[in-house]
Amino acid sequence: MNNNYEDNVYKFISENKKLSNNKDFKWENPSWGRGITFYSEIKANKSNEKKRLMNKNIIEFAKAYIWNRFFYDLPKALRNIRLLRVLEVALLRVNKEANIYDINHKILDEAIIIAYENFAESTVYRIYSDLISFCSFMSKRNMLPPWIVRWSYPFKRNEINKSKQIGSIDSLSEQEQIKLPDERVIDFVGGIFTSEPINTRDIFISSIFALLLCAPSRITEIMLLEDDCEVVVKDMKGIPRYGLRFYSLKGYGYNTKWIPESMVSIAKEAIVRLRKLTNNARVVSNLLQSGEDYLYSWLNKSAFEILTIKDLNKLGFVINKEDISKENEIFLSSVESGVISIKAFWVYLLRKKSELKATSERDNRITHRNLLAINKDQLNSIKGTDIFTSLNAISNDFRSDFSIRNVNNIFRRHANSNIDSANLRFHSHQIRHLLNTMAQRSALSQVQIAHWSGRRNIKDNVVYDHMSHDELTELSRKVLNTHVNKGSSISNQKKSIDSDFRINLESNFKELEKKILDLDFSGQEKISEKIKTFRLMLENIIKKEKQNGKEV
Repeated sequence: MNNNYEDNVYKFISENKKLSNNKDFKWENPSWGRGITFYSEIKANKSNEKKRLMNKNIIEFAKAYIWNRFFYDLPKALRNIRLLRVLEVALLRVNKEANIYDINHKILDEAIIIAYENFAESTVYRIYSDLISFCSFMSKRNMLPPWIVRWSYPFKRNEINKSKQIGSIDSLSEQEQIKLPDERVIDFVGGIFTSEPINTRDIFISSIFALLLCAPSRITEIMLLEDDCEVVVKDMKGIPRYGLRFYSLKGYGYNTKWIPESMVSIAKEAIVRLRKLTNNARVVSNLLQSGEDYLYSWLNKSAFEILTIKDLNKLGFVINKEDISKENEIFLSSVESGVISIKAFWVYLLRKKSELKATSERDNRITHRNLLAINKDQLNSIKGTDIFTSLNAISNDFRSDFSIRNVNNIFRRHANSNIDSANLRFHSHQIRHLLNTMAQRSALSQVQIAHWSGRRNIKDNVVYDHMSHDELTELSRKVLNTHVNKGSSISNQKKSIDSDFRINLESNFKELEKKILDLDFSGQEKISEKIKTFRLMLENIIKKEKQNGKEV
C-alpha cells in the first residue's frame, strides 16, 4: 500500500496545475478574480495593503484543491478558501510548518478552536462540515491516512441539538434518504417540459432539468456546455450515436457523455429550446469578441451610416418588444427613427459591457461559446430583458428556482391540487445520484459508470450507489447467473466454453479496464481495436453455443 502522502500531494498539485493551463487566469496570481484569493488572513480585508500570501507549503495545494473541486462553484470556492486559511493557522500553531500532508486529528481539533475564535457558531458548523468533506477527499486520494475520516469534534450536546448541519452529518441514514430525488419532482418538472412552456424561466429550468436526466452531470457542468456541444458519431456497427460534449469538473476535463437512446429526443429538444432562449446573449458576446471592424464588415456599412432594425436582424438579434426592458424600447425607437449610427451602436454595446462588469460578480469571458449565455434580467419575472447584454448563467440561476425561500419558485408558480408542491424539495445533485444508481442496477462496469459520470476515480462510484440490499442480491443473481431455469443445465452450458479461454478473456478485460482509466485521445484507436477483437471472440462463442444447442 502506498503511504507516501507527501508525493501524492505534489502529484495532485502538478496534475491540476497542468490542466489549468488553458484557462483565462494565471495559476501564479494570488487572485483569480471573483473574490478567489490566496492570502493568509482568516478574515480577508480588501482594504489591507499589506496582505500576506498563504504559506509557501500550502498555497500550491490550496490552488489545486480550489481548481479541482470548486472553481466553477463560487460560493463553495469561497467557503473552502476560508477553510484552508483556518487549516494554515492550525498547522503553524501545532507543527510550526504548514505541510498539508501532516494534518492529523490534533490539527483538525485546533482548526475548530481557531474557527470559534474568529467566527460565529453557525459559521463554525459550516467549517466543520467542510472539514469532514476535506478529510474524505484527502483520504480517497491517498493524500492523508485512512483513519483521518474517523475524526469528529466533541461538540457539546446542546450545540449539536442547535445545529441542523451537524445533525445531518451525524445522521447517515437521513443523509442517504435525501441523496435521491423525490419521484414527484421528476413528474412535476417533466410535466412542465412536455407542456412546451412559453414562460422564459420555465423554459430555462425545465430544459436544464431535462439535460440533467439525460446523463449523470453536475449542474455546474451543464452551465459550461458550449453551443456546439452536440456530437453524433457512428459506432463500430455503423449505428449513429448521440452525445453531448462536456467539460467535466474535478480534474476530469473534456469528454463526451453518450445519451441513452430513449433520452436522445429529449436532449435534442432541450438544446433547441436553450439555443433559442439564449440567442441574443450569444449574438452580443460574438460581436464583442469579434471586434468593431467585424461589425462594419458584417453589415457592409461604414461607421457613421444609420443602423436599422433590419441590420439588427441581420446580426442575429430576435426582437420581441413584449419582453424587453423600457430602456431597450427607447433605444429601438431611436433606431427606427434613424438617429443611431453603427458606431453609436458599438459604443452602446461597450457601455453596457462596462456597466455589467462593474456590477456583476459573474465570470463572463466565454459567453460567445456558451450555450447558457443569458441577457441581463432575462430570468427576472418582473423586469424586462436587456437584449443587448450578455451574462454567463450560473448554477444558482437554476438552484434558486427550487429554494423554499423563493416565494415564486417553480413549485409555487405551478401549484395545483394534484400535487402537494409545498412539501416538495429538490437539489440538482440528486439526479446525478439517481442516474448512477440506475447504472449500477443495469450492471454496467465500474469503469463505464465512472467514464459516463465524468469521474476520474472508479472508487468514488460507491458514494453514488444507493441500491438496497435486496437489489444488490437480485443483481448478483443476474450477473453471476446463479439461478437455474427448468429444462436447462448450467453445468452443460459451462462445458461448451473452454476454461482456459475464459480465464484468458477475463484477464484481457481486466487489463483493458486498467488502460481505459488512463485513456487519452491518442490511445482511443488502439483501445477500439482491442474491443473489436474481443467482440469477435465473444460472437464466435455465441455461435458455437447455438450450434451445440442445436446438436443436443
